Amino acid sequence: MSLVYQVTLTSNVNAVTRFSPQVNASEGQGVRTIALLTDMESPIGHTIGNALEVAEALQCLQGHGPDDLMELVCQLGELVL
Repeated sequence: MSLVYQVTLTSNVNAVTRFSPQVNASEGQGVRTIALLTDMESPIGHTIGNALEVAEALQCLQGHGPDDLMELVCQLGELVL
């Protein structure tokens, strides 16, 4: 099982420093963990709000969705699988 953290910080160094304890704690419990650093300065997809964004991500998993979100969903799916 994998646990993926999506991190939004201005500096990669900040992100790695901030999330290293969480990654180490998860891995210490035997859970393979990846911290994925992404640039969240620009919106991805066409929707706003958790429920709508989840619905849009599910559409991407079915092969329909905006290109930028399709790319992110595919990358996250690859990491989890």
